[in-house]
Amino acid sequence: MTLTHRTISLLIVLLTALALTPNSATAQQKPIENLPNVFTPNNDGLNDFFEIKATGSPYFVLHVYSRTGAPIYRGEAQEIKWDGRNNQGHLLPNGIYYYVIEDKNGEYESTKGFVYIYTDNNLICNYLTWTPSRT
Repeated sequence: MTLTHRTISLLIVLLTALALTPNSATAQQKPIENLPNVFTPNNDGLNDFFEIKATGSPYFVLHVYSRTGAPIYRGEAQEIKWDGRNNQGHLLPNGIYYYVIEDKNGEYESTKGFVYIYTDNNLICNYLTWTPSRT
């Protein structure tokens, strides 16, 4: 086969078009929205869970890690409702934890972030009633 200028130009156009065409699976994925960045698993009925809710039929996998990167929790379900406990069932202490969320069904984009866990009612009450001093 002899490559002509026209054949080479056509190949370049086709390859460019393929490279610029978004992957159909990624183009249809939705972002996971309304993820909390803090929750208080202290059984007061307010913000006791880190929840992932969505429409459609996703199947989420939640990975939670300590600040040093140690795996702490893994859960999977159509809707995630994590209560701040590790895989052994122990309530985690106050602190920052990192998460990765994946949708095995591909409807939602994978996401990662961090969440603060506050379990101490006194700490929360002190923060909510604290007023800065005026000097």
